[in-house]
Amino acid sequence: NDLRKHLMEFHEDESVKAEADELRKKSEEEHEKVIELSEKAQAAHEEMLKYFRKTDDIRTAADKAHKKFIEARRNASEKHEEFKAILSDIHVINKKLGSNKPKRRKSDNKGSSGANKNREEKQRAEEIFEKFKQGGKVSTEEILLLQKYNIG
Repeated sequence: NDLRKHLMEFHEDESVKAEADELRKKSEEEHEKVIELSEKAQAAHEEMLKYFRKTDDIRTAADKAHKKFIEARRNASEKHEEFKAILSDIHVINKKLGSNKPKRRKSDNKGSSGANKNREEKQRAEEIFEKFKQGGKVSTEEILLLQKYNIG
């Protein structure tokens, strides 16, 4: 009886050993999976940190650019206010001078006689330019006439 009992215990031990080996093998396989997943998680975590740093850099640059924009807008606003004040001063001065709008100069000759005068002046300017090209002397008034018609 003892022998049978002992034999049964031996079979149970063998069975338990086999089961233990199988469980150990399964445990090692699962442990390998855990290690692999842990490495993947670590790599993903490092990648995430890299993107966080990149995002921080972009945010810092954007904040600096926004600050510059705000400063430029403030400066532009100040200059605009200065311009409006100067423009207002100009209007006040114009009113004091008796005019709200700049007056046009009245030409001495109106109509076709003015056009004829212009044609004659231009013709005269061209003659002066020819005289100048030939080496002749040109007066200050003649030079002004050349400039007026953009000749030379």
